[in-house]
Amino acid sequence: MILHASKGTDIKGELVKAGFPFLCGGTGSCGKCRVRVLSGEAAVSEADRNIFSEEEISAGMRLACMMGEACGDLEIEYELPDEEMYIPVDTAEGPGEAPVRDFSLAIDIGTTTIAVAAVGRNGEIIGVRTGVNHQRSFGADVVSRIVASNNGHGPEMRDIVISDINELVDALMSENGLRAEGLSAIVIAGNTTMQHIFAGYSCEGLGMAPFTPVSVEFTRTDSGLLLPGISAYVGSDIVAGIYECGFDDELTLLVDLGTNGEMALGTSERIFVTSTAAGPAFEGGNISCGCAGIPGAVYDVDLSDRDGDEPIVLKLIVEAGNTGKSLKQEECLKREPVGICGTGAVALVAELYRNGLLDSTGLLDERLRGRIRLTQDGKVTFTQKDIRELQLAKAAIRAGIDILLEAYGAEAGDIRKVYISGGFGSEINASKAALTGLIPNVLAQKCIPAGNTALKGAIRFLGDPDGTTELNRIVSVSKEVVLADQPDFTECFMNYMELGLN
Repeated sequence: MILHASKGTDIKGELVKAGFPFLCGGTGSCGKCRVRVLSGEAAVSEADRNIFSEEEISAGMRLACMMGEACGDLEIEYELPDEEMYIPVDTAEGPGEAPVRDFSLAIDIGTTTIAVAAVGRNGEIIGVRTGVNHQRSFGADVVSRIVASNNGHGPEMRDIVISDINELVDALMSENGLRAEGLSAIVIAGNTTMQHIFAGYSCEGLGMAPFTPVSVEFTRTDSGLLLPGISAYVGSDIVAGIYECGFDDELTLLVDLGTNGEMALGTSERIFVTSTAAGPAFEGGNISCGCAGIPGAVYDVDLSDRDGDEPIVLKLIVEAGNTGKSLKQEECLKREPVGICGTGAVALVAELYRNGLLDSTGLLDERLRGRIRLTQDGKVTFTQKDIRELQLAKAAIRAGIDILLEAYGAEAGDIRKVYISGGFGSEINASKAALTGLIPNVLAQKCIPAGNTALKGAIRFLGDPDGTTELNRIVSVSKEVVLADQPDFTECFMNYMELGLN
């Protein structure tokens, strides 16, 4: 696609309107907003020099977030990312007969993705639609969104997410012969920031201590019922997840691996929750060839050669709704991977470490020259910087688990069930995750891929006459552990940067 910009044009603003993502919020750190200047002059920033080679810069490559206003007429070539995302929702489909006229909607507003389910009168799933949250043009994580909202972009981001939801709802209704007059209820789960933006609340209290939300209670808006959360950084997505997983008298751990890593540990009587800024690495952000769970994404890796050249066995997501199949590297020449998603990154790091090509500090073997090729043509690679990004993300999650255990007065071996939720968790290889140190090794055999527990909890709520009471009960027995306030967190985080530590 080509952007024609005249002098004074706000280049970033025009690309935002076109749906172009700025995943690091415009800081120039992720290197994902790559464009090519076809004609005209564009200054070279320090961030450009950190990302591109001199040859690439000479060829017109720039980071769009660093370009500012055009100083003269420009032609800029850019590509919008593939929007077809694979987001597992392992709910049962409804019967084959004509859909019921009466229906409700369950919505999960995630930082990266949005999921909508149409639910029949008897609780059957009529259909599910998922798509991208185009607020990502303002940054990949909740902190970037909070900053954008507080800088005056709140109404714009609200319009964006409502437009995204309406598009998914329209598609669901069209596909299933549903009419607006048959809609009886809408319930919405999401992290606290997403719900604030959706409701039109100020995000001022979310961006500074003591991090006070406008509301985390049941809230009825013109657009639907917001489910309750616990705090500024533990939202209704986790409450709905706990509700769906059904914490009982056995010690249970729920880990939602997304841009904002949220965790809950406890039983039906007592639950400790926390949130950690894992960053976007688990969803493909800040990874040089990273991508979300789209067709062609690498989600698992087996490394068979100690030199890391070939053969590598890759598992690709081959189509939306399919968990993928194993493809050897020579077969990948017929269907090239488009990138590597979070599960693939974890698996690759584990395999490199297992095969002695990566030491415990995360340093690649010098034979690999700072990167490993996942395709023979070298278009999809994994670099030393990518490894560091993943180390930061996994250390944040693992430190959070340890701090929760300490606060609860339990050990990892006491946990009986581990639910891994989110698109990332649904395809995770638990043994490889344990090898990297993401989860304790003792929990590898206790992991249950749980899919989108936020959406499933919202669906369950629609058919549960006691749902309001139960969600309020979960909130009442939950206590937040703020990691920043824990004296051991920083040391624990630094320790878990090391690979293999268990």
